Amino acid sequence: MKKRLSSFLIISCFLLISFISNAQNKIITGKVLDVNEPMPAVSIVLKGTNLGTSTDESGKFKLSVPSSGGKLIFSFIGFTTKEIEIGTQTEINITMVPDVTQLAEVAVVGSRNAKRTQLDTPAPVDIINVSELASTLPQPDLAQMLKQIAPSFNALNAIGADLDSHVTPVQLRNQPPNQTLLLVNGKRRHVSALLQLYNKTGPSTSADLMTIPSAAVNKVSILRDGAAAQYGSDAIAGVMNLELKSTVNELTASYFSSIYKAGDGLTNQFMINYGLPLGNKGGFINMSGEITNRNKTSRTPDGGYSGSIYGDAYLNNQIKDEYGKIQITNPEALANPDNAALKTDEGLMKARGLSRSDFQMINGLSQMTNGTFFVNMGVPLTATSRFYAFGGLNYRNTLSGCYYRFPRQQERSNYDIYPNGFLPQLTSILADKSLAMGVQGKMGVFDVDFSNTFGSSSMDYGMVNTLNASYGNESPTTMNLGANIFNQNTTSIAFSHYFNEAFGGAVKGVNLAFGTEMRVENFTIKQGQEESYTKGTAGIFVAPSDNFNYTKNINPAVKDDKGNDIILSKKGDKLDFKLFSKLSVLQRVCAESGSRW
Repeated sequence: MKKRLSSFLIISCFLLISFISNAQNKIITGKVLDVNEPMPAVSIVLKGTNLGTSTDESGKFKLSVPSSGGKLIFSFIGFTTKEIEIGTQTEINITMVPDVTQLAEVAVVGSRNAKRTQLDTPAPVDIINVSELASTLPQPDLAQMLKQIAPSFNALNAIGADLDSHVTPVQLRNQPPNQTLLLVNGKRRHVSALLQLYNKTGPSTSADLMTIPSAAVNKVSILRDGAAAQYGSDAIAGVMNLELKSTVNELTASYFSSIYKAGDGLTNQFMINYGLPLGNKGGFINMSGEITNRNKTSRTPDGGYSGSIYGDAYLNNQIKDEYGKIQITNPEALANPDNAALKTDEGLMKARGLSRSDFQMINGLSQMTNGTFFVNMGVPLTATSRFYAFGGLNYRNTLSGCYYRFPRQQERSNYDIYPNGFLPQLTSILADKSLAMGVQGKMGVFDVDFSNTFGSSSMDYGMVNTLNASYGNESPTTMNLGANIFNQNTTSIAFSHYFNEAFGGAVKGVNLAFGTEMRVENFTIKQGQEESYTKGTAGIFVAPSDNFNYTKNINPAVKDDKGNDIILSKKGDKLDFKLFSKLSVLQRVCAESGSRW
């Protein structure tokens, strides 16, 4: 009776809390139009909060907000941002107005013409003001922020895909990541050292967006059509340019924390940006930092793994070791022969204090700690020239789960080390560094840009809670699997000039641009420790065919490749195969008779 009353009170309290929570919120619905046409993907955020949504294909939206009200911010690229007071309204319908000033922004990507704007580009260029969106979107990560705004852009967050879940590549038009070119301040960004295999578009490499803090980015320009004609075959899907901030005497800082409804994936992120003037002629240095800590996520079936765990041979003590002797894998059943339940998965798990959830793989985002520092600077040299430099450092530590190795899989497991199987986990340490320096100035009538850009990405990877079953009990459980290192250095010089009137005024508005570039790339693979890629001798029986079988008590079923009996010798805890060829006839006789030799 007391238990029923207690349960009733708990449920009643829960329903009361839910009722109060719902009573303190109200639902706002509405529709967003462009003149008379519905506008999909319009961002709608409650000002000063992370509460937000976006319109569907019919321009409609639905958002739960506090009953106290506030202001809704409606924003879309190329349109004037609107702020609407909620008040007592429950339905808000608005019409967005095009913003001509946004469309008149200079479009550097896709043209060497410094006077070309979005209105007169031969192909459409998306210009996204990241510094403004960062305060309204509920996504602080640069890649996830662009996914919400930029058409056909995707950032692949691979889950349960080995090392692919440790980086964030960029992708346009659902093409392979290595067909999207990433520029920073107009300079080619180096790619990650990781060769990605699980992106569903084939093996490829890509620049890693997690190496660049969103606090350092002012604008992002995206060109999709005709990018390969100007930037080469690695821009078939398009080209993205990240323009870094150059503000001074302005401090911006933010802290972001989130967790999934399932109770995992807790993320804490801190970002800061500040700039200082250099000299009194317009020089600057702008610095940005970001620290992110994210716990793993895992989406597994309710109740855990539902398949076979131990297997009949394990439960009935029928597994043999490398010497052919029976290995006691279920001592609980031997100690309690009348308890038939101990010869079942459920019974043995209960006796060992385990459940099916203990045998489940981790299927979700990897655990990650990421730290990034970025600098952008410019210093005037003369009235027509300036020196510029930018670059950054990134360090990341990640951990992700693999498939569970069950105790029934004796070819993959080891009873002495992992009596209940094991869940190996991949680790990686990523280090990324970049530095670009250059001089812009005049040479005759031409604008000249001479620069050198260096980038390096390294990934050391390993495994913990692992095993190489072919080494038996001597296998290490923590292994260094190797490292990938990628270096890229690009030296370029570019000339351009805009002729208002060319050929004696016959042609107006002609831009001439030319240049040359040399790029050197180097990729290195370093091997890991020997046990991570070689095959041991545990469980492998080898012996010369001319030996007599005097050790049938070890494994009477062992034959040579001709079907003849062969002998085995044991030295310590390992088989000593080299000893056979050195035995004399006398030693063989003594061994067969049981004498010591």
